[in-house]
Amino acid sequence: MTDYTAHFTDTSHAFVFNGDSIPDYMVPGLVRYFVNYIDPGSFLRAVLSNDLLEACKCADENNLTRIHVYAAYLYQLAPIGSYGSPEAVRAWLAPSLPEAED
Repeated sequence: MTDYTAHFTDTSHAFVFNGDSIPDYMVPGLVRYFVNYIDPGSFLRAVLSNDLLEACKCADENNLTRIHVYAAYLYQLAPIGSYGSPEAVRAWLAPSLPEAED
């Protein structure tokens, strides 16, 4: 198992930053994104794309107060190239996108 998903499946590896953690209901979207290259939805896509304004707009009450936890997680554990800009997110998702027909 890779380091960036271990803390989601093994509570001894729980990722906590300044006393906060990523809400449990957000974990499946992150795992699908990192492991299966599946679009995680508007809030996580904004976070991964480094779009603070969009992330705040799309966040629910729990996530709005934890954006700093996502930033710390990405910086410390996420695979290089999987986040940071809309282009990086599109490139990460490329394996799951259908091939264009000629």
